[in-house]
Amino acid sequence: MGKYATACGKVISKKQDGKVVVALTPSVGCGNCKSKESCATAHGKSHHFELQTDMNVKVGDMVEIGIPKKSVYTNGLLVYIMPVIMLFLGALLGTVLDKNFATNFATPLFSISFLVIYFIILKLLTKNKENKLIIIKILS
Repeated sequence: MGKYATACGKVISKKQDGKVVVALTPSVGCGNCKSKESCATAHGKSHHFELQTDMNVKVGDMVEIGIPKKSVYTNGLLVYIMPVIMLFLGALLGTVLDKNFATNFATPLFSISFLVIYFIILKLLTKNKENKLIIIKILS
């Protein structure tokens, strides 16, 4: 099992600062790619990613890009698991307040509030975060 989750893409532009733009689409011919069955672009949408690279890639090259699996798992935790935890924490606090003050609105109010606050904080923390995508190899 490798250190990277991989996908195949086509270099669509090259910039002066060593960056390239790679398009991931299902129609670029990822026959050599190991990740074609679990590809995130299987739904027909093209995704463009800007990557810093030292490799000598040209516009039109097929490349295999990767992201560290640790980043994939961390992002999954932040996007899927933490919101559920925040929802439950808000509900727990709201339930305690509902019982102590004989109200019926604190539970849903706190649940939604915790969830919204979490996503605002997540957005602020990831606003200027660099992607960790790298070009693993040139396929063609």
